[in-house]
Amino acid sequence: RLTAQTGLRGEFTHLKGNLLTTQEVNQQNYFDVFPSLQFDYQLPKMNNLSFAFRSRISRPGYYSLNPHIDIEDEYNYSTGNPYLEPEYMHTVAVDYSWHYMLFATVAYEFTRGTEETMVYTDKLTNIRLSKPENIGKMHAMRVSAFATIPVGRWWMMMWNVNYVLGKQMFDYETQKVASLKSNLQFYTMHTFSFLKHYSVELGVWWMPKQKNTFGTTKSVVFAWAGFKASFLKDALTIRLSVRDIFNQSTWVSHDIYPDGSIINQRWMSKRRSVDLNISYRFGKQNIQVRQRRSGDNDEFNRMGGGDSGQGNQGGMGK
Repeated sequence: RLTAQTGLRGEFTHLKGNLLTTQEVNQQNYFDVFPSLQFDYQLPKMNNLSFAFRSRISRPGYYSLNPHIDIEDEYNYSTGNPYLEPEYMHTVAVDYSWHYMLFATVAYEFTRGTEETMVYTDKLTNIRLSKPENIGKMHAMRVSAFATIPVGRWWMMMWNVNYVLGKQMFDYETQKVASLKSNLQFYTMHTFSFLKHYSVELGVWWMPKQKNTFGTTKSVVFAWAGFKASFLKDALTIRLSVRDIFNQSTWVSHDIYPDGSIINQRWMSKRRSVDLNISYRFGKQNIQVRQRRSGDNDEFNRMGGGDSGQGNQGGMGK
């Protein structure tokens, strides 16, 4: 009933950037090792309990490393940081699962070299410079639960909740700062199937008001709905979806920095939309397609290719 697994991974990173406008060349070389240890214990009636220690690295995106200065207006400048280092996270977690339907986690996380966008204000010119930096360390507790619950053959429910409470400690110019952070996210999706070839999908992603490093972010709600129909032995598929039903996918933040600077920001993403997708598959339908990993996901995200939308936007909408 008891199994153990351990591992040790080593990674070498070589970075070299050349800013063509100034011929500025920056490079970094570093080697890291990441140990892991996990114990799994099989309990009666499809219950499983595990204890794990994990280490991982989160490298900065290439845009954050670019030292080019972007002038947004006469008082707001932003730049990357070619000396930005990766974040290192160490996690101790207790995981529980039941019948491959319910998963719960309680974890302690320690992060070293946390990346944060810092804002510095020149008192003489009132020009603000935004720049990513490794500002310190963070201790956090995370609690999460995920469940997939079938209701007969016609209704599949999916629920997920994740809460993180952390304390971040760092230096800001000559000040020692300790900041409390909290984040709660809730996600649910329901798929209703009927008449064998038809289904309806409804989903909501919600994040209430949260406390971040320097201020707060207002509540965000993202809801979607979709309809799917298949014809001609599933060769023809029609998908109709509505995204951001309540037109609420706007991020609003209010930050107060230790030097007294106050910054209010609003991000407006792709708003409410209706999508219609029609596809038809030719040839044999029972041919298995080999899937292979065509590139490194971490590298893809660092180049800005990751999904940056709010919440899950529903499989029918894609």
